Amino acid sequence: MGVEGVFPHLEEQKVLTPRVDMANIRGVHVDVLSLYHSYIKSTHKRLTYDAFRQEPNSVQHAAINSQMAQCLHNKLSKTFTQTHDTVLHLDGPSTSQKARARGARRSRRAKDLQDVRDLSEKILMIVATANTTSGSKRRTQRRKLLRLNQKLKERWGMARTIDTGMKADQAAGLEELGWEMCRCQGEADVCIGRRENKLAGQVVVASCDSDMLFHGVKELLRKEPGADVYTSYSVADVIQMLQVNEAQWVVAGVVTNNDYTGQIRGQSFKKNLAVLRECDAVDKQDILHQYCAKMGVSSTRFDSATDVVFKRLETTETDSTSSDGVDGDMKEMVNVVTKYVKQTRTNKAHEASGP
Repeated sequence: MGVEGVFPHLEEQKVLTPRVDMANIRGVHVDVLSLYHSYIKSTHKRLTYDAFRQEPNSVQHAAINSQMAQCLHNKLSKTFTQTHDTVLHLDGPSTSQKARARGARRSRRAKDLQDVRDLSEKILMIVATANTTSGSKRRTQRRKLLRLNQKLKERWGMARTIDTGMKADQAAGLEELGWEMCRCQGEADVCIGRRENKLAGQVVVASCDSDMLFHGVKELLRKEPGADVYTSYSVADVIQMLQVNEAQWVVAGVVTNNDYTGQIRGQSFKKNLAVLRECDAVDKQDILHQYCAKMGVSSTRFDSATDVVFKRLETTETDSTSSDGVDGDMKEMVNVVTKYVKQTRTNKAHEASGP
C-alpha cells in the first residue's frame, strides 16, 4: 500500500522525476516483493498448475521452486546488474505492527477462498451428471464447466499467498544463482531503512512503494506501474520542493494512511503537509505531538507507525498463512476436470461411431 496519496501529490506539484537508465545504476537495494509481487504470484501459479496437470499424484515442489527462482533471476537480470553491491531484500515473517494491512488482506483472501469453494461445488455438480446427459446438453455442460474452471483458476491464484516458505525458497534459489541476498527480519522497507541508519545519505533503493521515501533513503528508483521503466525521486529535492523539513516530511508519512495506521478522518497527505508546515518543533516526536494537539487526537493512535518509521522496530509473529490447503483443493479439482474432459471426449467418440 505505501503511504496513500504521495505519488499523486508529487505529480500535482510537478516534482521532477527523471527517467533512469538502469544499465548505469550500481549499488542499489532492491525491494523484490514490491517490484515483482504480481510476477512472482502469476509465475508460481502457472508453474504449479502445470505441475498439477502433468504429475497430479506426485507434484515436485522442489522443481517448481527451482524453476521459479530461475524465472525471477531472468527477470531481475533484465534490469539490475548482478554485483556484490546490488542487494536483493526479501520480506521476512509478518510483524505485529503491520496488523492493519494484514487484516485487510485476510478479509480479501477469505472471500477468494469462499469463491474457490463455491466454484468447485458447481463443477462437481456438473461432473456428477456427466453420465446422464448426451448430445447438445452434454456439450453445453462441458462449455459451462470449462468457463467455471477458468474462473476457479483465477480465484485460486488470487487466494494463494507468497508465504514464509516460498520466500525462503526464493532467497536460497537466487543466492545460488549469484545474487547478494538480504533475508529481512521483517519488512524489506524497514530493513533498508536500518541500512540507511548505518550509511547515512548513501542508500539508493528500487521499489514501487511510496513508504520507502520516509525511511531516510537518498533516492528512490520507482518502477512505473505496468512497465519496466524507472524514474528517480531525490528525497532532498522532494522535501525542498514541498517546503517542509525532513522531520516534518517523515511525520507526514506516519499520520497519513499507511500499512500501520489510518489517518484522521477528513485528512489526506496534502492536508497533513499543510498542518505540519505550521509545526515548529525540531524533533520528529515533538512535531507529532504538535500535530496531534492541533487535530485534537492522542499521538498513541500512531504508535505502530512511529515504532517502524521513527525507531525501525518490528515484532515478528508466527506466520500461519499458507497456500498448502487451497493448493491441495485445486490439485483435486484439476484431476476432476481432466478426467471429465477425457470422459466426454470418449463418449463423443462412441456416439460418433454409432452402435
